[in-house]
Amino acid sequence: MDNEERIRQIKLDAVYEIEDIDQKHDNNKVHVSEMSLKSKAELQLTINKLAEIQQELGSLNRSIDDKKLLISKQDVKNQELSKEATALEEKIAKKDRDIGIREKKIYQLKKKTQELEKFKFVLDFKIKDLNRAIQPKEEQI
Repeated sequence: MDNEERIRQIKLDAVYEIEDIDQKHDNNKVHVSEMSLKSKAELQLTINKLAEIQQELGSLNRSIDDKKLLISKQDVKNQELSKEATALEEKIAKKDRDIGIREKKIYQLKKKTQELEKFKFVLDFKIKDLNRAIQPKEEQI
């Protein structure tokens, strides 16, 4: 009977172990299914985030293209303004030359005016001198 008791005990242990293994298996299945759900949720979040990032990247690329277009327009405008500035500088240089020529002419005319004033002073002096000389003769006449 001792053997039968052992066999019964072994069978009972086997049933407990099977139940324990089944319970562990069920727990593992629940754990795996929870992990699967978490992974699916994380995957969906990652996919959504990827879509958002791709939209943002597209938006940034459009913004970059717009900025490049704006830069090219500004470059063209800068070139036009540079040409205009060069033309204006040349015009200013020409006006400066004209001003220099006119200033020289004004200087020469002022110098001539001074000479004429000196000549006038001398003539006025001679006229007065002659008038003084004429006065005694007029009195005599």
